[in-house]
Amino acid sequence: MRMKLNIEKFSRLPARERVNLVLVMARMVLSDLEGDQAGEYLANLAINLVSVWVNEGMIDGRLVTGEDFLDVLQDENDHGLLVFVDSGNPKSTDHAFNVVGGVVSYAAWCAFLESGDVLPEGIEEVTDVFVQWIIDEAISCNSFDGEMVSDEFRDLLF
Repeated sequence: MRMKLNIEKFSRLPARERVNLVLVMARMVLSDLEGDQAGEYLANLAINLVSVWVNEGMIDGRLVTGEDFLDVLQDENDHGLLVFVDSGNPKSTDHAFNVVGGVVSYAAWCAFLESGDVLPEGIEEVTDVFVQWIIDEAISCNSFDGEMVSDEFRDLLF
């Protein structure tokens, strides 16, 4: 299956709407993480954090920021989603972690741009084009179902 994103159309949408559309992919691939309790827990936490940002909700009495997303990816104690993917030791869960981590990275990029804060190293490389990689990773997951993609998202594909 190949799903090619029309970047030009996608880029015209408001940031939170774009993030919400790719968030669906992260939710779709969660079942690939079943059996990895710590990873599944963290992936759910990350998805919930992105959802809160999309809906302009608050955590601990404040709005979610790009820094919050960076902490979910990898905090100062080397905990986070990035810990679960080891390119030297590939696992069946890697694609799903890549999707969730990719969505968090994309949300971080959008949050930093929206706030006007300086893009941190690594996040400055994320753009709307990065979403195509997230889609490709999602398609590689066992639990991905192209039929579950929303009509709104499907309209952004070639």
